[in-house]
Amino acid sequence: MKCNSSNISKVIFLATAICAVMLTFGGCMSRSELNDKLIIEGIGIDKANDRYSLTVMTLNTESTEEVLPPEVINVSGKSVSECFENISRDTGREILLSDNKFIIMDKFAAEQADEVLSYFNSSFEARPDILLYVSDESTKKLLQNENVLKSMSAEDIAMIGGEYSGGTVRSCRFKEFKASDNSGLYDVSVPVLTLSEDKSRIIPDGSALFENGKMSGSISADESVVLNILSDDGDGAVISMSDDKGESIPVEIVSLKSENGLRLDGGKFIYSENLNMTIDIHRNDGEALLKNKKFLGEIEEFLEESCSRTANKVVKTYDSDILKIGKKAQNGFYTEFSKISDWHEELKSVGFRFNVSVVPSSE
Repeated sequence: MKCNSSNISKVIFLATAICAVMLTFGGCMSRSELNDKLIIEGIGIDKANDRYSLTVMTLNTESTEEVLPPEVINVSGKSVSECFENISRDTGREILLSDNKFIIMDKFAAEQADEVLSYFNSSFEARPDILLYVSDESTKKLLQNENVLKSMSAEDIAMIGGEYSGGTVRSCRFKEFKASDNSGLYDVSVPVLTLSEDKSRIIPDGSALFENGKMSGSISADESVVLNILSDDGDGAVISMSDDKGESIPVEIVSLKSENGLRLDGGKFIYSENLNMTIDIHRNDGEALLKNKKFLGEIEEFLEESCSRTANKVVKTYDSDILKIGKKAQNGFYTEFSKISDWHEELKSVGFRFNVSVVPSSE
């Protein structure tokens, strides 16, 4: 049987091509390509005197044998865009934002959040579907802390917004922030982050409130728990009452159901909310307290007062329509709403009515 020389040449060519492809996708070359990119996992933005300071947590690609703490880079510039350009120039690496998990702004940057975040709005590669936070101090101080870097990854920081233990609200996603900013009818709340007392971890400490894309104020951790309740997202929240001796009584909201409504009374909007809660008390005398109708009444009175105080502070002091009252007014009273030139100004005259009913979890 004779071999066709043309067929032999084709076989040799094909084998050579396959070997070339295998070498191209080899581990070493792939590793080299990875080292040419700067994979950003977290971003901190500070602003002072019309200049920005950008602190980024990046994936450490030096070793394939173990997970290393993230590398942290800090640069400054006239804009967020210029900061990223400076990072790329200084490192000689291409910036990859698709793995970014969060953005933290200090309060000065948050007060101009619509401007600060415009870079991520306009950049497809930035993928604006990330968690937002505000820091009560410089983000550089948070993200460059050596003890934090030893104990927390970017993933750990991203998870803070899902924890209620510190009284924070769930973290707002950037796409949600953008949508609310564009609607002009409601605003958002973003967890405030700070360092723990031993400076080893980043923890939540209250909430920052936004009006039309700008931070307008902040509330405490305890007030944030009440805001969770007002937003019908308070399952698992814990409030603290005091007994006759001044000792704390932790009251857990096991489940929560609410009904809210909006009505016009003499040209004034009245927002009302009925809150029905199942509660538990984690103390040795908890069972006895749950059977004490007077104490249950005190809890209801305390929560009604807390809800009223927090709602007025959020809406009237900080002009933040976190309860989306504007959306309800537009849907239910379109004619009257269309005559309002400035809804946030109208918010200041909204009245509140809260009715709280609690029952023991054992019933």
